[in-house]
Amino acid sequence: MPSSKEIDETIGSEVEAMLAWAISSKTKADSNRYAQAEEDIKKVNTQGRKLEWGIRGLRTLPPRLDRVYELKTKIAQARAASQVALSNIKKIQKVPSQEGKDQNKILALKKSRSGYQKEIGKNISIIIEVLKKADDIVSFPDWLSPEVLSNPQNKSTLILFLKKHKCYRFLPFETRAKIMQRINFFKYVFHGEDLRGADFSFASLVQTSFTNADCREVDFSNVICSDSSFDNADLRNALFHHTTFKEVICAVANLEETDLRGLTFLGGSLSSANCKKIRANTSTTITQGYAAGTNFQQADLTGVDFSNEDLHDSNFTGAKLVDATLSGAIIKGANLTKADLKNVNGLTKEQFYSAKNRQKALNIPPRLL
Repeated sequence: MPSSKEIDETIGSEVEAMLAWAISSKTKADSNRYAQAEEDIKKVNTQGRKLEWGIRGLRTLPPRLDRVYELKTKIAQARAASQVALSNIKKIQKVPSQEGKDQNKILALKKSRSGYQKEIGKNISIIIEVLKKADDIVSFPDWLSPEVLSNPQNKSTLILFLKKHKCYRFLPFETRAKIMQRINFFKYVFHGEDLRGADFSFASLVQTSFTNADCREVDFSNVICSDSSFDNADLRNALFHHTTFKEVICAVANLEETDLRGLTFLGGSLSSANCKKIRANTSTTITQGYAAGTNFQQADLTGVDFSNEDLHDSNFTGAKLVDATLSGAIIKGANLTKADLKNVNGLTKEQFYSAKNRQKALNIPPRLL
């Protein structure tokens, strides 16, 4: 489990400092050094206020986790007890000297002083007790637990993590990657969720649903995704570096002008997807799947491997298929108007003649004429 300092050094170190000052104040108060104890308790109160209101304090933590609520409660309790302790220190410092007083007055002064001492001691003990609990929480923070983030009941917190909002914006790359690799996305449902700009890099997505989700600018780098659904999802400008999609359904998904370089798309479906003006190259593989009726207008598909892909009725108008591989692909009814077929690989006459507007294609290899 990552330590608190890996999420935000401020929270972990300040809770630790508050506890140290509280323990120090007890030692000083027990030996009647109240002025020195007062300084330590003031530091506890000031740091507590900073934690509650600072730009990198408790407000950055995900609000809906029980342990976060508990941490905020403990800090508030520490501040409340510190204020009571400070009030009683002020009172004990104002107790008059016993010198020259009669016996009854001396007894009354001793009683007052004893009462203030008890209140000071009691509240310092409260401060120490609640800060020890707070220190335990920040030492093993729930908001960094893959198990907690995997719980569908904590979806709002998971989305904060994925979008790098609140405290998660301070996570080091290595820590974030370790957490991501341990989050269980199996059968997780993101139907219709606003995930724009989220970072799923290094995640394993199995039977995960992104149907109707806003996935614009989402980072899927180094993701292995299988048997999942992106039906009608908006994937514009998503990142797919070193990404593998296996048996993934992206029917009617919007990928317009998206960079697919580095994507391996095995099986699955791009049926009726909007792939207009996408950018791809030899690092892109779209094979053994179903991409019927897909819009590839003006797409740069240079070097893409479409082996054994069902591309019937797809629109390649103005697309660049230079050096692309179409071995075993079905292109019946596909629109090749102004499609650049220079050095296209694996395309047979039978395939070519099954396409629509084939005579309007550019740089048709002589073997196909």
